[in-house]
Amino acid sequence: MQQETTRRQRADGAATREKILQAASRLLSRRGFANVTCRDIAARAHVDLASINYHFGSRRGLFAAALIAAHHDLFQIEEMRKIVDSPQPADQKVKGMLRMILQQASGENGWKMKLLFRGLLDEEASLRPLFDTEVLPKFALVRRLASEVSGIPENDPALRRCMFCVISPVFTLLAFGKSLPNNLYSLQKDTPEEAAEFIGRYMTDWLREEGRRWKEAGCAKEASAAEVIRHGGHESAGPLAA
Repeated sequence: MQQETTRRQRADGAATREKILQAASRLLSRRGFANVTCRDIAARAHVDLASINYHFGSRRGLFAAALIAAHHDLFQIEEMRKIVDSPQPADQKVKGMLRMILQQASGENGWKMKLLFRGLLDEEASLRPLFDTEVLPKFALVRRLASEVSGIPENDPALRRCMFCVISPVFTLLAFGKSLPNNLYSLQKDTPEEAAEFIGRYMTDWLREEGRRWKEAGCAKEASAAEVIRHGGHESAGPLAA
């Protein structure tokens, strides 16, 4: 009897937590983090203020949980890992990753994307839990795929610099693609499949070109080092070397 009561209490607690989280997420996506209070959330979720503190510790804790939940739903790491681990050619993996992200972020999930962008731009949001829990593990998968395409090792600074240019087109499309006029952004009317095809082709071509440059720079360094060795450790033979 005691075990049954405990299970029911846990289920009720989980249901209350989810109700608070859903109410907060919807309000935050519409108004922004600075314009939503715990009282607003409690009223929408039909709970008392104490329930928010019990389940999330504080207003910032609730906001952080809302961002984590939205990111978890939109960019599912299990699906991302399946794509990266698949035996497909690298360019197909890139397009598959883009297609999954764009499909998840469109339609009925659009409000979750809006919530994430509000969080990124709002000083009221606590972003560290989001980055530690959701962003960094997924970023590591994207970096691994970029390394596969370019041939640049994952931990090389050259690849880290590339990642900004890899992420920027997707970030721009997700944030502004549906609101920019046609003459500024033609992808706004593309389906996720069409957008993934176009952006994926750009990404793979650019990464391979960066990989070629990285390899050429490495060969140049090796040649320079060999030249130094041939001249007895002096970096430049110069006119006095004779």
